[in-house]
Amino acid sequence: MTYTTSAIVLKNSQFREYDKLVTIYTHSYGKITALARGTLKIKSKLCGHLEPFVCSSLMIAKGRTFDIVAQSSAENVFPAIRRNFLKTITANVALEAVNACTHEGLEDELIFHHLRSFLVALERAKLTEKVIARQMASMFLYKLLKLLGHEPSIEKCAQCKCLVSAHLLSAFDFAHSSLLCHKCYDGRGGAGGEVILNEHDVRTLQNWAQYDFADSAPLQRQCTEPALEVTTTSARYLMDGKYLSSLIFLERYCTI
Repeated sequence: MTYTTSAIVLKNSQFREYDKLVTIYTHSYGKITALARGTLKIKSKLCGHLEPFVCSSLMIAKGRTFDIVAQSSAENVFPAIRRNFLKTITANVALEAVNACTHEGLEDELIFHHLRSFLVALERAKLTEKVIARQMASMFLYKLLKLLGHEPSIEKCAQCKCLVSAHLLSAFDFAHSSLLCHKCYDGRGGAGGEVILNEHDVRTLQNWAQYDFADSAPLQRQCTEPALEVTTTSARYLMDGKYLSSLIFLERYCTI
């Protein structure tokens, strides 16, 4: 039995002498780990289509232990991402996050489209400042959290449920993935596990929540350290405290 689907390569690793195991996120079947036979041979026709970031049309055959990549045809290899180091490490954040936050065999077309739209936007982006790369990575993580049902709540207070005004100082409570209004935050005396947000931070998060990489609207620089912390720490909570190594590298690179 075979099936055909569009897929984005999240990662690959050597398996036996000439084979590779590729982890892909597909349009129709979610995340899959498949065996690509002979891809390390010099004359392999599959090799170039199964590298990270590449979006390919794959014919996959059902196998006993692993499904097997039978045919491949590249749809988009994202050359600008490969040529630009900052774009490469930014794209790595998206690939690692999708791999870490999803499970095999669970179909979700929206995650596939989100990842592909992000790569297309990153391919076209002019990263004139390193902070734009950090912003794009955080915006990707924010939308991914939303698609997975873990969107940070930035409208209502986690305790009193009142609408939080962007004009007043507030805090983000990571334990509840929600804002705390200034009254509730003052009442607890800062119990820990929060980050203080001002008006600009809250509006930044609200704008990120509404942005879609599939839109053609140009990306405006709108980035604050507290907003970045809300997104990256919320993703870490989802992953049981694990860090995205690619995100750590991106943050360190952007401080050089």
